[in-house]
Amino acid sequence: MGDPDRTETHPEGAVERTPERQPELDVGAIVMGRYRVERFIARGGMGEVYDVDDTVLHQRIALKLMRRELGRDALVVRRFQREVTLARQVTSDHACRIFDTGMHGEVPFLTMELLGGETLAHRLRRVTRFDVEGAQPIVDGLLRGLGAAHRARVVHRDFKTSNVMLVPTVDGERAVVTDFGLAHRETTDEDATNLTGGAVVGSPGYMAPEQVLGASTGIPADIYAFGVVLYELVTGVLPFRGETPMATAALRLKIDPVPPRDLVPSLPASWQTAILACLEREPERRPATVEAVRALLGGARRRRARWPWIAVAAAAAATAAGVAVIGVVTNVAAPEPVPDPTPR
Repeated sequence: MGDPDRTETHPEGAVERTPERQPELDVGAIVMGRYRVERFIARGGMGEVYDVDDTVLHQRIALKLMRRELGRDALVVRRFQREVTLARQVTSDHACRIFDTGMHGEVPFLTMELLGGETLAHRLRRVTRFDVEGAQPIVDGLLRGLGAAHRARVVHRDFKTSNVMLVPTVDGERAVVTDFGLAHRETTDEDATNLTGGAVVGSPGYMAPEQVLGASTGIPADIYAFGVVLYELVTGVLPFRGETPMATAALRLKIDPVPPRDLVPSLPASWQTAILACLEREPERRPATVEAVRALLGGARRRRARWPWIAVAAAAAATAAGVAVIGVVTNVAAPEPVPDPTPR
């Protein structure tokens, strides 16, 4: 792998090699009579990722094999398989493409797009933070990727910097949202509750307050996580930092984040407004859609709403192909609706 801060496919949690534990598959192994393992890439929370050669289509792709011990848990297997079902419905250059699923003996696996580059988490370790000019292309890509998921009525629920790949392109690089392992349908939480046994799910540094409390989650939870990522992107730190991961998660229930302009005075006021709006403690006070977030970031011309923001949120929700998450915020200035630039 060379540079320890680089990987060549999307990770799931940790991405570093762990020499003390041998990979499940050897180089040259054949999976399901079709996929030849070229090399081990990374190990994450649910499994291992390999660079494989699809000997039928003659192309290199990534294969994620579930950890054998997790494969014995029917709940975890269902969640793993759901990642395929949900992610295949999300169509965007800024969301990792999922191809197929299968079994290697008794262990499930899925195949996906092989992404070159590094995670946003790794990039931040090297550069600490981005100025607005450097952050803008990344932010645009993340808004497009999340927007595509939300239009498919899919909530990610584990959006964070280590689930974002920065993929080199001819013109620069492309930000890609990965890992829909905790995703669920926006319209109901019943399946998500069944799959998690009512437990708190997500990454403590990025979870919305309602996730910390174990309450139902929808698109507002992704908006909150986007706010955390954006805060980290421009300041180099998380908005809440406790002595333990769960202490960090609990802080957001008690205190407000330090305004990012207190840490980076040169940050445009519109960016601070957008970030703090995303980080509102109550879900209904956050921007209803990624399009509304985009408008705030751009400093769109704002007007005093005669009625609560419900009207603007409903219009944005209709534009977003029926994503029914409507925020009701009284006495706030509402952004002018803007067209969704995400390619269909």
